[in-house]
Amino acid sequence: MQFSEGKCVVYRSSEICRVIGVELKCLDGVREREYCILCPINSAGATYYVPLDCAEDKLRELLTKEQVLGLIDGMRNTETEWCDDGNERKARHNEILSGSNYSRIIGMTRSLYSEKEKRSAQGKKLLAADERAMKAAETLINREFGYVLGIEENMVSKFIKERLGEA
Repeated sequence: MQFSEGKCVVYRSSEICRVIGVELKCLDGVREREYCILCPINSAGATYYVPLDCAEDKLRELLTKEQVLGLIDGMRNTETEWCDDGNERKARHNEILSGSNYSRIIGMTRSLYSEKEKRSAQGKKLLAADERAMKAAETLINREFGYVLGIEENMVSKFIKERLGEA
């Protein structure tokens, strides 16, 4: 991956940052390393220094507009599966959310929405851990899709519904 100045990347699978540059620094007081310097697009005062020798594990390129639209178009066909064991489900959700496979994130979100509707029909709420996982997935989707599509994060859901003909 190229870390050219001005390029936007995803840091730790959830935060969109602009590359400010690459510098040689001694941050640990022992040895100099090359660092990719990042500025989050939503937090002007923050700066992250990511060692280049482990940047591949912490940074990834943004999805392209074509990839985002392809993911949206494929949402109807995304498989959903529900795990009845709460601890196992929570572990799966954490694993999915820590990755960058949007097909899995979308599938997880769809299964959580389905379970939420089912529980709501029974007069029940979604369990707190499931609700947190759903919100985290929505945040990931809304943040990156919104940025790539050039729309506000709070408009992504409406955009998706309109594109799928559900609005």
